[in-house]
Amino acid sequence: MHKFSLLFLLFIGHIVLFAQTEESSSTASNYVSDRDAKYAVSQILLYCGLEPNFTIVVDFKIPNAQAYIHRKKRYIRYNPNFMNRIVDSTYTDWAAWSVLAHELGHHLLGHTIQKYKFSHENELAADRFSGFILKKMGANLEESIACIQKEGNLHGSKSHPSLKQRKEAIVKGWEQAEYLEQNDVCVSSLNYLENNYLNENFTHTLKFNGDLNSYYINEIHQIIWYDNYGNAVLLSSLSEHEGKSYEWDFMFENSHYSIDASGKVWLMAIHGATILVGKTAIISAQDP
Repeated sequence: MHKFSLLFLLFIGHIVLFAQTEESSSTASNYVSDRDAKYAVSQILLYCGLEPNFTIVVDFKIPNAQAYIHRKKRYIRYNPNFMNRIVDSTYTDWAAWSVLAHELGHHLLGHTIQKYKFSHENELAADRFSGFILKKMGANLEESIACIQKEGNLHGSKSHPSLKQRKEAIVKGWEQAEYLEQNDVCVSSLNYLENNYLNENFTHTLKFNGDLNSYYINEIHQIIWYDNYGNAVLLSSLSEHEGKSYEWDFMFENSHYSIDASGKVWLMAIHGATILVGKTAIISAQDP
């Protein structure tokens, strides 16, 4: 009886000692991970010209990493076990940095402003940002794609694109950064995309009610909009209205619109109904 009790106590003591050692090791690992993760995020943001005002937290309950907003504060949580594993399997710290860059990309690209929903488009945009910023920081192409090459899903999933698509997005971002570096591109050397068929001598502005975009009508009656890169895009063309009620007609997003003599824009709805949806205004000539 006494012998069994002694063996039992020795067994319990071994478990407690093992648990304490494991906890101590885990705590040390957490310290290193916490320090390194925060340092990595600060350096990524440094190359973006931003201050490190994100909250970085350890979370062993998630499989890898996640960007989210809670009570109007921006967070990135990560699993240190995943980070350590991916570094060990790829033999480069850049693999872990690419994960953090990807999550920062979600924040900086506005993907977390609203309740987050998985989107292939958003994931590829964050991948492209990761490739771009890692190149700016000094990673070569192999280091930039090391993580996705090891962890990417070959066929993709409902939440994430395929390995091929994600790798292509990272490469595209990396190559964009390389192009800027090799060609010493600066703002003064950039040119707008030339559209030979578009005339940018504008005579009128066009605004739709509830639409914050600005549209322009040129001297040959084309309706022009500028995309997020500042490139002119042809949306529609005006044609003279047959009748006395309106001056011009145009089609936009599969709907028929007419402009009257005062510049008001009307949607020609079904069954002959008309709805006032916007207006045009003359662009005043400016002195050179």
